[in-house]
Amino acid sequence: MELPEGFKLVRLEDIANFKMGKTPKRSEEKYWKNGVYNWVSIKDMKNKYLNTTKEKVSEEAFKEVFKGKIVPKGTLLMSFKLTIGRTAILDIDAVHNEAIISINPKENILRDYLYWALPSLDYKKYINPAIKGNTLNKEILKNLLIPIPYKDNKPDLQKQREIVNKIETLFNNIDKAIELRQKALNETKNLFNSVLNRVFKEVSEDEGKLIKLKEIVKTEKGKKPKKLINECSDKALPYLTVDYYRSGILKQYSEENEKMRIVKPNDLVLIWDGSKSGKIFISDIEGILSSTMVKINIKDVCFNNKYMHLKGNWIFKPNFYICRVLWQSIILNIGELDGKGYCKNSL
Repeated sequence: MELPEGFKLVRLEDIANFKMGKTPKRSEEKYWKNGVYNWVSIKDMKNKYLNTTKEKVSEEAFKEVFKGKIVPKGTLLMSFKLTIGRTAILDIDAVHNEAIISINPKENILRDYLYWALPSLDYKKYINPAIKGNTLNKEILKNLLIPIPYKDNKPDLQKQREIVNKIETLFNNIDKAIELRQKALNETKNLFNSVLNRVFKEVSEDEGKLIKLKEIVKTEKGKKPKKLINECSDKALPYLTVDYYRSGILKQYSEENEKMRIVKPNDLVLIWDGSKSGKIFISDIEGILSSTMVKINIKDVCFNNKYMHLKGNWIFKPNFYICRVLWQSIILNIGELDGKGYCKNSL
């Protein structure tokens, strides 16, 4: 790695102290009933400042599992399992799970500089390919090499502040542009849906081509492992169910990863069975897909070429409604539906 002038690569343990979290046993109802302490999972780390959690743990869990030690507001968090390098800053007092470390910078190291620097590291070179699933261990975390600006043989705080200010100014401008773009998308969404549905209703065999889903996508059905466990381990991957994609709460894991359907971040998944069938999600973590869901692989296709040309994986969230609408429209327009809402002989 070629560094700018005045920078050094420094080990994480030399510039910060860190501590791993824990997950109370799911089988112990007393740890999760009447929760009063915020408990952070990776799913909660969506923005720079984290001010709410999907789950809370009880007073018993706080005393017995976390030994009464809170992670205070203002602490930097980083994920190091499944989704590696995601950072957030606590805007509340909390505890967190075993896939996250809390980081306390040492003298002359700016917390917000680490917030931006840690996600930029190349973690692929640190991951052991022999271990299933993306994960780092404590020894690797200690030896992560962070680019730090130096002046007079010590970390340059002023330079760190300058870098943070430049990055945040840039991202503020980007956020404003995204907000305007999202507003435009929201305003045109209803019009787009209406026009798209009308196009499909008006199309006939003489004017266009109705395409079977199997010509557009390849689906891979999930499978339930024979044994599920309630706690995560270095060998385990999360079992991704409909409940997880709807709530963001991980409840079970499996070390039985061979011959399972593994999905990765940004993969497209569809609820296949049940009352919520047809709902599509973009996976945010790596895991084992449940038997009630399918992974969708979208092929390159020229779909209804009188209207639009579609190509690629459709993984970008701001445009995700396009994929969802097209999926529904194709199902509604390619043939007879069976009792469950699927098109007969189309998959």
